[in-house]
Amino acid sequence: MEANLAKLSEQKAVFAQEAGFDPELPTTALPQFVEKSVRWNNAREQCSRHKAGIDRLNQEITDAAKRVGEFIVHWNGDEMVEFLTPDGSFDMDLLNQ
Repeated sequence: MEANLAKLSEQKAVFAQEAGFDPELPTTALPQFVEKSVRWNNAREQCSRHKAGIDRLNQEITDAAKRVGEFIVHWNGDEMVEFLTPDGSFDMDLLNQ
């Protein structure tokens, strides 16, 4: 039983250090931990929303580039075909070279 208690105390200390609070200060440790947990969760959610926004914008850019490429190919014919990828989208990197 003493060995289990010592092991749990060690695990508590490691977790407290990783989480950024002092388990020996119970009056302030729990509120600090909760506040940091809430801030971390808010930051994680915000990051997730930003990543989704970036993915949406990247898709809009890809779609717009494809429409521009199709327009250019339509008006310039065979000389622009080399700028198309196998899936028919316009390769802006090739055009920039």
